[in-house]
Amino acid sequence: MNLFKLKTLSCLIIFATVISSCKKDGGGNEIAKGKAEIKASWSGASSGNFESSLTVSTSVKASPLIVLTGASVSLPPKTCQISFPVSITAGTYNQSGSTVNGITLLFSDGAKGYAIGGAGAAGFTVTVTSVSDSEIKGTFSGQLGNGSDNSKITIANGTFQGKF
Repeated sequence: MNLFKLKTLSCLIIFATVISSCKKDGGGNEIAKGKAEIKASWSGASSGNFESSLTVSTSVKASPLIVLTGASVSLPPKTCQISFPVSITAGTYNQSGSTVNGITLLFSDGAKGYAIGGAGAAGFTVTVTSVSDSEIKGTFSGQLGNGSDNSKITIANGTFQGKF
């Protein structure tokens, strides 16, 4: 009987070790080449949370732009596209007119589209925390506007990363 308990305990320890050492798919902050991850919450004319699905995301670097595109796979479908000049460097960039130092951001909540500078939206900031020949990461926040009906939303806790 003691041998049975010892074997069972040994099997459980081995199983627990194997399971705890396994890495989840998409674990950590790793994403595949050609993919982007964009997350944010928003409030104002509408409100909610956005998290792009890696299945329907893209990340492309083709001079003169780096373009990250993300979409949700829930209804109504939400999308976000961020474009950067390929010459972008790490740093914090503040809105000037309809861009943030050449950076554009378009967001759709599934019903309306919003953009930097749309409907007089102001105060948008993008921080590029790291950029290399193969990857870009950072954060974003501020007001976006819809020029058709002059509605505005405020983005908070926005993050992005893309591998190209």
